[in-house]
Amino acid sequence: MGKVYSLHSKPMIWIIGDSYVRRGRNQAYTVGLSLGLAVLVHWFGRGGLRWSQLVPYFQREAQRRSAPGVLLICCVSDDLGKIKSRRDETGPARPPQAVPIDKDRPVRNHRPLPVEGRRPGAD
Repeated sequence: MGKVYSLHSKPMIWIIGDSYVRRGRNQAYTVGLSLGLAVLVHWFGRGGLRWSQLVPYFQREAQRRSAPGVLLICCVSDDLGKIKSRRDETGPARPPQAVPIDKDRPVRNHRPLPVEGRRPGAD
C-alpha cells in the first residue's frame, strides 16, 4: 500500500503569475494539477497581471492559505519592454531562504560527482 498523505502533509508549491500560469494550469489537467509529483500544487494565474500588481495579489492569496514551501513566479509577459530592470539577487526583498533561479545557470546544492579517472577537486 502506498504512503498516505493528509491534505497538509505533502510539500506545497504555489505557481503564481500572469496568463502563462493560467494557461499552464489548463494544460496541467492532462497530467493532473500536481504534475504527477507527490506535492500539492496551487495555481494562481491572472491574465494581464503586471509586476507591480504581483505582491498585492500574492499577499491577498497568502491571507487565505498556508504559506508554500516553494514559490514559482512567472510575471513578465505584460511588462516586457515597459519597465527598466536590473539583475539583483541580493536585495532586501528576497527572503534569506529563497534561492533565485536563472534559466542560464543551473542551481546546485550538492558537490559534483567525481568523474572516473580524475581526482576530486583536480580541475
